[in-house]
Amino acid sequence: MARIRICTFTASTAATSKKSAPPNSCCSTASVWKSGELTRAVKQSKIPYAEAAAGIKAIEADHDHDHDHHEHGHDHDHGHEHHHHHGKYDPHVWSDPSLMQKYAANVAEAFIKADPQNKAYYSQRLQSYGKELQQLDTYAKGRFDAVPAARRKVLTGHEAFGYMGRRYNIKFYAPQGISTEAEPSAKQVAALIRQVKQEGIKAVFAENIKDSRMIERIAKESGSKVGGKLYSDALSKTPPADTYTGMMRHNIDSLANAMK
Repeated sequence: MARIRICTFTASTAATSKKSAPPNSCCSTASVWKSGELTRAVKQSKIPYAEAAAGIKAIEADHDHDHDHHEHGHDHDHGHEHHHHHGKYDPHVWSDPSLMQKYAANVAEAFIKADPQNKAYYSQRLQSYGKELQQLDTYAKGRFDAVPAARRKVLTGHEAFGYMGRRYNIKFYAPQGISTEAEPSAKQVAALIRQVKQEGIKAVFAENIKDSRMIERIAKESGSKVGGKLYSDALSKTPPADTYTGMMRHNIDSLANAMK
C-alpha cells in the first residue's frame, strides 16, 4: 500500500492531514514526521514526501536575541525542521492563518500526487478548509484593526508569534527567542523589564508549553499583570484550543481583549 509522509512541525497540520485521507485509500495510513532525523531520512528514501512550508517566506531567526522587535521577513522557502531550538528561520508559521492556506495546499497536492484516484476528495477538503482559514484571517484582521496601533504590544514567554505580528502589525516581546531551551540572563531580564515599563506594555501572557514563573516575575516587576495563557506550540486536549482554528480564535480574542 502506498504511503505519503508529510514533513512538518505543526500540530494543526498534523491534525488536518491525519483526517484528510478517505477510508480505504492508499493514503489512509498517511502520517506526519516532525523530527529533523526523520525528515532527512525520508528525503534520502524513495518514499513520496511533502514539505508543508515550501514556498512560504520565512522570518530569519534572531540568534543575537536582544529583545528588540523584528518585523522583517526574508525571501526564503521555509522547509526546515522544527526542534524548538534555534534554527536558521523562525518555524512558528502557524501563527499566521493566511500562511496556513499554503500549508493546506501543499498537503493536498502531496495527497493527490500519491493518491490520484481520490483527487476530487482532496480538492473538496482543501476548498472547504481554505475557506475556513480565510474566514479566520478576516476575523483576526477585524479584531486587531479595532485596537489602536500604539497599543498593539504584547509580552509572551518566547518568540512564537512573529508571523502573527508581521501579518497584523503587532509588536511581540519575549525573554527568550524562538528557542525554549536557552534561558535569558539576569541582565537580559532586567533590560526587558525596563523595556516593558518604557513601552507601557499591558498585554502580558504565559504560554501553555512553558513555566510561567519568568513571565510572572517580569509582569510583577514592571507593574503589569499576566492576562492569561496563549497556545503557541501545542494544542489542548479539550476546547478551546483542541483544533487549529480553536487555538487561533482563543489567541486572537485573548490578545485583542488585552491590548484594548
